[in-house]
Amino acid sequence: MKSKKTISVNWLLVSFSVCLIAIPLGLIQIYDNMLYDIFHKEDPNYYDNPNRWIGENLFIEGIFLETAEYIDYLDQLVEKEGVDIEIFNANSELMYKSRQTTNRSIVDDEGDLTTETSYKTTVSNEENQLIGYIYTTPDGANYTNELPTSNESVVVFILFIVIFVILLIFLLLVKNEMIKPIVALNKASIEISNGNHSIKTNTSRVKEINELTASYEKMNDNLVSLKKQRSEYENDRNLFVSSIVHDLRTPLFGLKGYLEGLTSGIANNSEKRERYLNKALKQALRMDDLVSSLTNYNRSFFLSEHSSKEKIELNKLVEEVLTGLDYQKNKKELRFITKIDKVLIFADYFLLYQAIENIIANAIRFSPIKATIYVGVGKTEGNWVKIVIKDEGPGVEEAMINNIFKPLYQIDQSRKYDGHIGLGLAISKKNIESQGGVIKAVNSKDKGLVIEILLKVDDFE
Repeated sequence: MKSKKTISVNWLLVSFSVCLIAIPLGLIQIYDNMLYDIFHKEDPNYYDNPNRWIGENLFIEGIFLETAEYIDYLDQLVEKEGVDIEIFNANSELMYKSRQTTNRSIVDDEGDLTTETSYKTTVSNEENQLIGYIYTTPDGANYTNELPTSNESVVVFILFIVIFVILLIFLLLVKNEMIKPIVALNKASIEISNGNHSIKTNTSRVKEINELTASYEKMNDNLVSLKKQRSEYENDRNLFVSSIVHDLRTPLFGLKGYLEGLTSGIANNSEKRERYLNKALKQALRMDDLVSSLTNYNRSFFLSEHSSKEKIELNKLVEEVLTGLDYQKNKKELRFITKIDKVLIFADYFLLYQAIENIIANAIRFSPIKATIYVGVGKTEGNWVKIVIKDEGPGVEEAMINNIFKPLYQIDQSRKYDGHIGLGLAISKKNIESQGGVIKAVNSKDKGLVIEILLKVDDFE
């Protein structure tokens, strides 16, 4: 899955909120500072900017003179703009009053403004001497018609469009980066429940959704792996049960035959009865060995889950194993070559002893007469302790070397009935792995099989 730059959903919401507030406010600020004069410079009016309108239309020479020319000018201005005007001189004497204010006044008898929308402008000359006062207020009928202006309506419309676009972009982002991946995960869960693990999920730029998708894909991969392992375990279990039944049936069939011979009178003399009894006993002992092997195998599973670690001198443990196998070694006239360093570890004594004993016993079993078995113990790089057991036997075919640690696997099928059913190395593998170690088998370059055991010293010290 190709990685994308992701953003947290919290940052996404914060960014959206900031854009939704900041962009319209920014546009309003740009309009006030830069565009207002452009929109109003050709035909400024009172309603857009009263102070500017008063300065451009009423601050003219002679405005405080009661001449017919100025009165006519003011009447036309009032009619055009829909503004009521009253002008007083420095002595507060009324110089002009627009016709619209005939029955009402902008100021009361005390000189106070009568409405909240009225403006009082004080006029002085260059020497800062008072000339008079100008009072203005918008005419009620025209005020409601003039506000807001067409230019301001355009600005409001633009702000509406900007907010709509921001919302649209956010909704598209939510759809593509949040809703679609979640819908895909829902479809994938349905497919997985139906046993189809070949699913495809959508990636997302939202961090939480992307992490959820990645976790879902990892879970699916784990399910596939577990399903495969379960199938392998089921096949191994079926093979295990079939092999056990077969291996127990063979001595049981022999035991039954000898006992029938005794009870039916076939063994009609003491010598023959003794021979039948010895063979029956041999078959019974063989069944006992098989059951003991199965018991050890099952017990290794239990003990590996409930191991009790203690301080162990690994070199002494290996030497005790070799001493315990002296009889089997001397019987085949074998020779042990050892290189055992002193190593102190923490491990389960019984499990480790059983694992090493099974491996060395297996090496003795497959070694020819007067052969040599090498046993080495020592630390390696990375604080690993390495145990090496090398024999001079026939080795294992490369195609089959990974099978020797499987339960009931026999390298030489012709030797299947010599009291061994192929559980020794399987028990060793289980025990070693329960201690956090690794076991592997390789063919020697000259001849024989090499078993290597690695135990992490850091796991014990």
